[in-house]
Amino acid sequence: MAPWAPAANILLDVRMKEEAQRMADAMGDGKGRKGSILQGGGDFLGCLGELAFKQMLQDSVYGEHGYGGGPLQIKHEPNAHFDLDVQGITIDVKSKWSKGLPKYDWEGSVAMGREDNSNLPQNVDAFAFMRILYHENEMIGKTKVPGMVGYFCGWLPKRQFYKRAVGIKKGEIDPRPTNYNKFKSHKSQWNIYHHQLNPSLGELLFP
Repeated sequence: MAPWAPAANILLDVRMKEEAQRMADAMGDGKGRKGSILQGGGDFLGCLGELAFKQMLQDSVYGEHGYGGGPLQIKHEPNAHFDLDVQGITIDVKSKWSKGLPKYDWEGSVAMGREDNSNLPQNVDAFAFMRILYHENEMIGKTKVPGMVGYFCGWLPKRQFYKRAVGIKKGEIDPRPTNYNKFKSHKSQWNIYHHQLNPSLGELLFP
């Protein structure tokens, strides 16, 4: 089996970073969007991940001629349930920082508390997972500064995500053997390994 690697990467240019900052500033109160793991502290990161994912779709082989011979129709109007509407498919983009190239057993996360076993009330079709590169020696105090690359690690339909992901309550230690540093969760969340995600953009856009 071939070694795992991110499904795609995208250049993070100055324009994209400036737009992400404007989007984060427009949120205003610093509390972030409902369901945010970082409760507002990750507004810039989340916005940059959304923009990077959108740009990646536009730059992909599906971007210009992906649907009926025309360009993908992408609506980027974030709301309480999802971030992008792509050809009628609603996608919530989940982003984390990355010190280097994302790895096989790193994880994507979704905040717990927006779902139950009966109807999964977050009105979204799929979760997509991004990693944004940063360098520790370029941090401003404790603030991470985005590098030049964003990584697309994969996606899953909402229902499939909740079947595969492991729920970890606030204050609990992830019991799985890959939790080498005995990380204790600071917020109740669902975690899934990168290698459990679907890397195919085609299967996301044209199910």
